[in-house]
Amino acid sequence: MALCSPDSDKFETVATVLPENVDTAGGVTATILPKALKPTILSIPGFPRPLRTYSEDYTVTESENDLKGLTLRAEKNICIGSLILDERALIMIPARLKANLKLPPEATAEEHQIALNKFTEEVLQTVCLQKMEPTARHRLLSLQNACETDEDGVGPFLGRVKTNALHVSALGLKLEDSELADERYYAVCPTISRVNHRSGYW
Repeated sequence: MALCSPDSDKFETVATVLPENVDTAGGVTATILPKALKPTILSIPGFPRPLRTYSEDYTVTESENDLKGLTLRAEKNICIGSLILDERALIMIPARLKANLKLPPEATAEEHQIALNKFTEEVLQTVCLQKMEPTARHRLLSLQNACETDEDGVGPFLGRVKTNALHVSALGLKLEDSELADERYYAVCPTISRVNHRSGYW
């Protein structure tokens, strides 16, 4: 499965879990990231940072619109700067997953997008089935999916990423390579992803 851009191997990606020890408290994140980035992450002093404790000043409840699934509701006024949640993502993928798609020259932009969606869905299925613990996979699939199955090549895994992902930066790392440093990611978390749940997707 080709996961690198045709003109550079710096973005050659690897499917892995972080932290690598699956027994880490708080679980691990199934992820797709540039192979060159993984050693940098693993060499961060103190990685992985232990999850912090917090008071659960919220409840997970049905949204006012039943079609939008579960959402978080604050149970009291929460002060600015308070820690509400601290959890690891279930899955994290590059915002721009690169693929060597072989399409005819006359292919339209829509056909390119459908092909990329199908490719991304295939990658996500592979990562989720091979790298995620069954409990984590169940939590991912329990999230709302605002996309119709197979609509524009979007299947059940990509649909849930599109519906629930949060846009995150390149992990706050200081990298000499500006392209790698500017790379952005989408992360899906089991609880945080329910904040301000709209069931809209990118």
